[in-house]
Amino acid sequence: GFNTIWFMPIMRNLNGMTGLGAGYNIIDFKRVDERLGSEDDLRALVERAHELGIRVILDMTPSHVSPDHPWVSSLKEGGAFSNYIQTTPSAHNRGQDGRGANLSEIWQTFNGENLYRKYDGFGDLANLNWDDDDLQAEMLDVFAYWLDEFDIDGFRMDVWWGPIRRYGVERFGRPTREVIKRQRPDAWILAEIAGTGSGTEVYYADTLRGTSVAGGIDAGYDWSLFHDAFRGVYGDLTRYDSAIRNGGFWPGPNARYFRFLENHDEERMAKYRSADEARPLSALLLTATGVPMVYAGQEVGYGGGSGDTRRTAVSWNTEDNAVLATHYQAFAQARQQFPAFWSQQYDVIYAGRRIAGQPRVYAFTRPYLDQNAVVAINFDDTASTVTLDPSATVEMSTDGPVPYYDILADTSGSYLGEFEITLPPYGATVFITSDAPGFDLPALPDLPYGAVYTGTDSGAELPDRELLHPAYPNPFNPSTRIAFELDKAGPVRLEVFDVLGRRVRLLVDATRTAGLHEAVFDASGLPSGTYLYRLETAGKAHTRTMVLVK
Repeated sequence: GFNTIWFMPIMRNLNGMTGLGAGYNIIDFKRVDERLGSEDDLRALVERAHELGIRVILDMTPSHVSPDHPWVSSLKEGGAFSNYIQTTPSAHNRGQDGRGANLSEIWQTFNGENLYRKYDGFGDLANLNWDDDDLQAEMLDVFAYWLDEFDIDGFRMDVWWGPIRRYGVERFGRPTREVIKRQRPDAWILAEIAGTGSGTEVYYADTLRGTSVAGGIDAGYDWSLFHDAFRGVYGDLTRYDSAIRNGGFWPGPNARYFRFLENHDEERMAKYRSADEARPLSALLLTATGVPMVYAGQEVGYGGGSGDTRRTAVSWNTEDNAVLATHYQAFAQARQQFPAFWSQQYDVIYAGRRIAGQPRVYAFTRPYLDQNAVVAINFDDTASTVTLDPSATVEMSTDGPVPYYDILADTSGSYLGEFEITLPPYGATVFITSDAPGFDLPALPDLPYGAVYTGTDSGAELPDRELLHPAYPNPFNPSTRIAFELDKAGPVRLEVFDVLGRRVRLLVDATRTAGLHEAVFDASGLPSGTYLYRLETAGKAHTRTMVLVK
């Protein structure tokens, strides 16, 4: 059911391409960073994605460049590109939204003097000057280049709020859209800017002002839903409902709110919600209005435990990966298959409270003639029975009882008005108002890097032999994960050696049960080079190699 892949910046960068901040320190807007692959690799990836019906969008930084970008060097030397960089303070009042900067704008100094403007909290990234005609033309050419050379399908525009408020729609928003849409009319423009709330309608190209172009974007971030609802009190249906419907206001029939439970800037959901609690939230995300995003590894519950896992390589060997992956697959396919989920129509039919025993069930209709979708979600940790009456919200071409087909239970019933349903703890389902809409889920795809599905619903069996998996990622910097499988319980020793045979780290020295296990090797403080890792059990040994690149 997923149809788009968003890649964080892949352009040539000053710093590494993994970890926090990776990709956003661009020194060449028109080169693929060779640490990720070649230009031909990217072309092949996009071509294969398109064959599978998947669109590819790239992250772009129209607000800033690396302090080591040639344009910044030119500014230091008083060169030809000096005007490309912002060197005067901005009031951030040209966005027509009545809002100022998200972060404080401050000076970056050089040799004791003010050199350029930047945002506090963004390191030394230099703000671009979209008031300069040559810079504007250069950046617009960058957008056209990626669309033309690599056949990509659009952009996620990093820090859109910066240049739109510094330079407005005339210098930034509209010219950007016009170039992108002229090159590819169906390209998608996703902007990192708060896209809900008073004044934000001016960001969107598709507005309620008729056919006139107001802003430049197709979708903006729904931070209100994320912070106030999804990361607020769990199961607060009043807040969920209010945020989802945004007070009943939509910026236009083709504009969309971009919605998510986690992203590369925010803490992973697995750190504060159990796999059970995540299922109702993700069901709501995938069936509500807007464009839902599932961040890498979210679909298997990656990111719990200690440490910052926002931008680390995903370990697919999570405890509940089978249950969660099946859940995400079902609701994503429902969203893709049934056109009721493609519009912005949304009618709430039940929003329970914990008052006098009323269950925390949230139900709504997504109207579509003869194939309406009725969604019911249980946020309680116990089974909940509720009575629903969608009759006033569904659209049918004939009179009489309405068929309701439960696509997950594969059961159906016909009703003139209300009917009773029972949802399991943290359960959710979708009814389609059709006798036989058809809904078949394929088997889950294989997980990468030797990972296996586990969890109560996976049917996974214990391994029938010992196995030491390849480290992932490999090459790596500074850490990698090493997974191994045991066919029976026993003592385990996992060690890392350099090429001279000297042990540099003891990762495991304990008894382990049969099944899949994983250890993290953090090579901070060690030099680049090839390392060997060795697994020893009772009478057996396995060795592999990995490469640390700094």
